Amino acid sequence: MSEIPNLRVVITGAPGSGKSTLIKVLSEMGYQTFTEVSRSLIEKGMVAPIRQPEPNPGRFLGRVVSQRIDQHWAWNGSQLAFYDRGLPDSLAYLKYMKKEVPGWLTDIIKEHPYHHKVVFLPPWKKIFRQDHVRKEPFEETLLLHQLLREVYSALDYQIFELPECPVQERAELLLSLL
Repeated sequence: MSEIPNLRVVITGAPGSGKSTLIKVLSEMGYQTFTEVSRSLIEKGMVAPIRQPEPNPGRFLGRVVSQRIDQHWAWNGSQLAFYDRGLPDSLAYLKYMKKEVPGWLTDIIKEHPYHHKVVFLPPWKKIFRQDHVRKEPFEETLLLHQLLREVYSALDYQIFELPECPVQERAELLLSLL
């Protein structure tokens, strides 16, 4: 009996680089997609730890990880599925906040793998917009992007960066890559 291939594809990268827009287009194309968990939690009233003077990521991190695990197992198993960020993103954000990474998070990440190719969207100043959820300035997104690349590379994922181009073209490039 052959093993089912892991078709869970993470789309990650700098805040405001077009991930959610790309996810929306892939959904419209008929693919199973999963939205950004952190943004949803913040829109529902939670405060992201990176916005607090003394960041304590505990409760927020727990909710993010729990919902990302739920998304991981919600994959239908028969076609490509696209995730707006993955579990390893939490490691990069903890590093950004200069917080220790709990051992349980590392274990969970190992237990919930994604497709070996991870799609990165680079910081793109032209489309970047701050809003009520994304409060970091563009300059901070450069560091977050670098930390995300380091985390996924350390976990042995292959990183494929999509260029700055119209979203439909990005979707076609992504699909040809896979």
